[in-house]
Parts: sequence; structure tokens; C-alpha cells
Amino acid sequence: MFFLGKYSFPHFMQTSRIRIFICLLFLWQCGSSPPKPTFGKKPGIVSDGIYAILYGKGEISLFRGEEIEEPKGISFLFFCIKDKGRTILIDSGISSYETRNFPEIRDWSSPDKILSEAGLPPKSVTDIVLTDYRPEHSGGIDLFPNAKIYLHPKTANFLIGTKSPTGIRKSVIEKQKAGKLILLNPGMELIPNFRILFTEGRTEGSIAVEWLRRPGERILFSGDECYFPEDCAKSKALPSELVHSTRLHREFLDYAELLASQGTRILTSHDPSLPASGEEVSPRIFKLY
Repeated sequence: MFFLGKYSFPHFMQTSRIRIFICLLFLWQCGSSPPKPTFGKKPGIVSDGIYAILYGKGEISLFRGEEIEEPKGISFLFFCIKDKGRTILIDSGISSYETRNFPEIRDWSSPDKILSEAGLPPKSVTDIVLTDYRPEHSGGIDLFPNAKIYLHPKTANFLIGTKSPTGIRKSVIEKQKAGKLILLNPGMELIPNFRILFTEGRTEGSIAVEWLRRPGERILFSGDECYFPEDCAKSKALPSELVHSTRLHREFLDYAELLASQGTRILTSHDPSLPASGEEVSPRIFKLY
């Protein structure tokens, strides 16, 4: 017999109550257990803002007149802009297929992998603006299947032509067939105050982007018209053998120098100091704004 105060219960009632209690306890634990983790997915940590993506490193030596400068370390960068549901890349980096013909890049990591690890899948990229036709700018467009590609008409002609690397040419033609190849015109804006500049100095179809993000905050994405922001700010030209048009290159540098004197921040594609100026929110992704 089981006694509770002055009342007693038969043994079978005692056993039944214990069984019911155990069942209820088991059901409660099942209902309150934490959800099972999902693998392979990370929460998005790339909020609205501007990011520099470091996909490789290298060195460069530039001739200045008759003299050659000491080798300088450079970064290989592209930029990501998150703005009101859109994900815009300034250049695309370079894929593994194209790196085989581009030994200058060391410590390479695939652009799509870098973004995916930050919770930004390649399919979520909506737009890519190409500042140049060369592989370190255009060689990753195949990694972003849903993106529209915005480029100078002369860059489009080069990439579709026979001089373009086979893999890049194939990707550009596929984008063209899908209606995702958009030819730029001077002054065109993808988002408010995001202005396309036809520079055409570094290459025949090179561009820059000038963005008045908010009053008092102007940014210039220079592409490869400058390797280092201080060169833009001081109107220091690239060696003549590296540019398509010395006249147009000089015109852009004069404009960049003017903007720099007014407080514009210049973002180049190879500035080795740029990653350290931002917060590393994910491996190789640095938030600048």
C-alpha cells in the first residue's frame, strides 16, 4: 500500500499514476527540445553597405620613365554593394578556370566561395558592373548565374570576340542570349547617384563609378586607372605601355585628383592597404561602409 496523509491507494492505481507521469514528462521533453541544426547554411551577415572582397594577392613593378620601381605588394579585389534588396558587384574576380592563365595571382580563393561563406549565395547576386575586360575583372561572371552584366560596349565587343579567353567568351555569350548583357552609356545610373564614367584610358572600354552615397559621402571606384589611391589623388599616371590612351588616362586622373581634394574616397582594385581599413565580417570580406 502507498500512503498519502490519511488516504491510501491500491497498488495498481499507484503504478498507473507513475506511468502517466513518465509519459507526460517524455512528451514535454520532446516538445521543448531545441530544433535540429541545419548544415551547409549560414545566416546572412552581409547587411546593406559597401564591402571589399579580397580574392588574391600579388606584386607589381612599374616603369616610370627610364626607371623601374621596386616591386610593390598588391591586392586583387572586387567590391560588393548591398542596397535595398540588390546585390551589386563592381567586377567579378576570377574563377579557377581562368587562374590557370593568370599566374600573377597568389593566395587565390574563389569569389563565389568567399560570398557563400558569408551567407550570400551566388544566385543572390543581381548585378555585376565590369570596369575592365581583363580576366581579373571579368573572369568570374560565370559564377553568378542570375546576375545582369553591365559593361562598356567596347568591353562587350572584346569579350565576345576571338581575342577573349574561351571560358569568359562563352559566359558572356550565354548572358547575351539570356538578355542579361546590358551595354552602359555615360552617366547611366543603376541606383540613385551611382554614375558610370567612361574613362577608356587603361583599356579601350574601361570605366569608373562615381557614387554620391549620401550628402558629403562621395566614393570613386577607379577600376585600374589607378593601382593605388594616392596615385589618383596626386594625378600620378601609369606607365604609357600599360594604358590604351594616355590622353584619356590623364583626363581621368585630373578629375580624380579634383574629387580627392574635395574629400572623395577613392577605391582601387589593387590597393593593398584597403582590407585593413575595414571590418572583416567574414573571411576575406571587409566592410568599408
